[in-house]
Amino acid sequence: MDVTLPLVEQCLGPDSVPVSFTSGAILSLLVPVLVPLFYGLG
Repeated sequence: MDVTLPLVEQCLGPDSVPVSFTSGAILSLLVPVLVPLFYGLG
C-alpha cells in the first residue's frame, strides 16, 4: 500500500488517494477473517 499509493495518485489524481487508502486498510483488516473462512470451505 505504501509503495503504490504515489503511483495511484499520479495516475488517478489526488482525489483517489483517500479511497485507495481506505480500500487498502479495509482489505488488510479483513484478511485474517477471510483467509480461514475460505480455507475452511475448501
